[in-house]
Amino acid sequence: MAARSVRKIRTGDLASVYSLGKGMLFSSGEGVPWSPESIADILCSDPGLSFVCLDRKRITGFLIACDCRDREQGARIQWLWAERDSWEIKDNLLLAFYDEAVLRDISPVTASVWSDEPRFAEYLKGRGFREGCSRTVTRLVLTDIPRGPGTGEKP
Repeated sequence: MAARSVRKIRTGDLASVYSLGKGMLFSSGEGVPWSPESIADILCSDPGLSFVCLDRKRITGFLIACDCRDREQGARIQWLWAERDSWEIKDNLLLAFYDEAVLRDISPVTASVWSDEPRFAEYLKGRGFREGCSRTVTRLVLTDIPRGPGTGEKP
């Protein structure tokens, strides 16, 4: 199997990312619709917190997040997707995101999960997120961001 790599998302990735998520993702818990315009708005405001996972040159996963420190909310993961729902790909994307959040001194991190996605909620809880509220959407919060290889510290 070819080695996977993770890098920050680029403007040229927009069409591929949108196509991959189309039909799988509808909107984030914050009501952001899954559309090229919404993705572009987030990436234009701060592309540095969003990442893609590549297998050779093909995108196999993405994490799109935004910096919400202006609202004293840390960062918010808008979308996290991996082909075949691969937890390995999601883990790689989360580690890259954590590294960037630590370098920027961003905390906490929130992620919203629809109530019909219990596996995803359990996945995030297994990675240190805790439940912030529960209704149709569960907001999960991570306050102690793990330090990964990009920060020069052991996780």
